[in-house]
Amino acid sequence: MVKVTYEAIRSSKDPHRRPPTTQTEQRWIEALPPFPKAWGKRRYLPLFAHLGLLLSYKRSRYEHIVVDEAQDVSELEWEIIQAHNAGGRWTIVGDLNQRRRLDINHLDWHELAKRLHILPDAQLFQPEVVERGYRSTQPILDFANRLLPPSENQPCSLQTDGPEPSVIRASTPGKRDLRAVGEASRLLDSYPGGTAAIITTDPDAIDKLLLGKGWRRTDTAVGAGDWAREGRRLAVRTPDSARGVEFDGVVVVEPRYFVRQEKFAGTLYTRLTRANRELVVVHSKPLPEPLRQR
Repeated sequence: MVKVTYEAIRSSKDPHRRPPTTQTEQRWIEALPPFPKAWGKRRYLPLFAHLGLLLSYKRSRYEHIVVDEAQDVSELEWEIIQAHNAGGRWTIVGDLNQRRRLDINHLDWHELAKRLHILPDAQLFQPEVVERGYRSTQPILDFANRLLPPSENQPCSLQTDGPEPSVIRASTPGKRDLRAVGEASRLLDSYPGGTAAIITTDPDAIDKLLLGKGWRRTDTAVGAGDWAREGRRLAVRTPDSARGVEFDGVVVVEPRYFVRQEKFAGTLYTRLTRANRELVVVHSKPLPEPLRQR
């Protein structure tokens, strides 16, 4: 039934389909691919979930729903989740500073509370703010916090000590990547038994250098992955695959490209705070303006 309904939405000849009410809606419908190409793709999952919900005879009903990483939930996804929440009680956890999606329209938690009807008067809603983190050291947070607007909460860390983040300028992209591999090796020496990662928008360039230095790939994933040499392990991650993970030491390569990917600093801020103990930034292009301040 989901397939039939999806194709009915796409078809302008279906007599039961409500005609589009806006040009935006019309363009969106016209851009929908055939079902076999759309099925399983991340961008269409909310639509398929919504169709499944509407077509279901027995809907799951919950009294309380917990949503993590709430800053990346779209309007349609909220609508689907809300349809399951019979009790209207929520636990919503997220950080708008780590937002990575451009299609998220709510700008603050009060707007979201109003949309979800959490209180009769959204102005009465007061989110609980976690003022202390535990993952990164205070020096790392101080560095990453430069990306946040002054009006935003500036989190503090339970780890008050630790080395200042290192910022290393290389003259060429090739020398930049070579230095990144060297710094990652140093981090593994500094934290025996610990973990280290290189986060880059160009994992293929790092992979070639690692192969040349005797590292071997230990996984079969396409693109960024895990490497090993002489009992040591190193992770290579893209900005997207670095989400939700953490390491003792992290080398972030070319922060300028992180900002260019999305029109806000959420991706870069999140990746700078993947480091538990030590952060290194290696670049050959100018740094984003907030990170140049000293």
